[in-house]
This record gives sequence, C-alpha cells and structure tokens, in this order.
Amino acid sequence: MSTSRPIDPEKRGRLEPYRMSSTEIELRSRGCTVKPGPDGFRSFTVTFPNGKRFNFWPYSGWFAGKPSGRGFENLLKAGGLK
Repeated sequence: MSTSRPIDPEKRGRLEPYRMSSTEIELRSRGCTVKPGPDGFRSFTVTFPNGKRFNFWPYSGWFAGKPSGRGFENLLKAGGLK
C-alpha cells in the first residue's frame, strides 16, 4: 500500500510558481538549456552542457531520462554536474 498523500491543489498553486522559477534560474546558472517540457508549464526539458537531456517536474521533483529518478541533487548528478 502506498503511503504518499494526494497533492493538495491549494498548496501546489502556491508553491509551483516559486519552484519553477528557482529551478530554472539555478539550472541556467549552471550552463543548462531549459525549455518548456512536454506538458507545457508544469515541467522543463533540461539539456546539460554535456548533452544529456531530461524532463524535470520541479513540484514533485521527478525527472525522466537515462537514468530517471527524483530530487534536484540527483538530477544534477545524472546530468554530470555533481
């Protein structure tokens, strides 16, 4: 049985714009190319300086690519920046 709780829409509405903005600023400062993701405004397609590409959902922290995982620090590791 899953122990995760459903996403609170009100909380998400408050936090998502901040997470999107801060994530984009941080990735660009590290030399990454950041574009809107496949679902538009809720995700980014991130291309790292080494050419690795991932889709990243800042609110949940999930990223998809090779490899996939969760967490901003893990995204940086997967992209070769850590």
